[in-house]
Amino acid sequence: MIAHLGERVNIVKGKYVLNPTGSFLITLHFSNEAVWLTPDKDVKCVTSQPFVGRKYQIGKCIALVCEYLGGDILSFYNGITLKELMRLRDISIIKWITDDSRFKEVPLGSAMVGDCLVYNYSEVAKGNHIGILHSEGKILHHLPGKLSCVDTFIPDKLLGVFRYHG
Repeated sequence: MIAHLGERVNIVKGKYVLNPTGSFLITLHFSNEAVWLTPDKDVKCVTSQPFVGRKYQIGKCIALVCEYLGGDILSFYNGITLKELMRLRDISIIKWITDDSRFKEVPLGSAMVGDCLVYNYSEVAKGNHIGILHSEGKILHHLPGKLSCVDTFIPDKLLGVFRYHG
């Protein structure tokens, strides 16, 4: 990253990608809308964009959605143990969300910004990824081992669109 000091990047599929008109400037100085290379050699995304540029930890796609939705679903998430989180992950997000009366499935054609999108992240993790419809054709999400970001959504992996009524 140091070799690209002064250049601009975007976050695409959870990774920094060089782009001359990118949203973030790579810098050694703490500043807004920047990828800050800290004195202790850490890389931090500093942004005013809510939920973007966060480093991944186990269960963070669920955490990002719960934080975005707020209210009682955030209280539920904040009170969950790691063991319970792993159980939720193992039964699949699609099962959890369809069993939770606060979520109602809606047709893709009726999806609105803020709706939850559940999809297959990989062949191994079927129904184990969730994000938020950010804007037309875009998803706010947190891929495993990557940075949270807004990406183009691929509808062929979609399992369901759910509206939260909390």
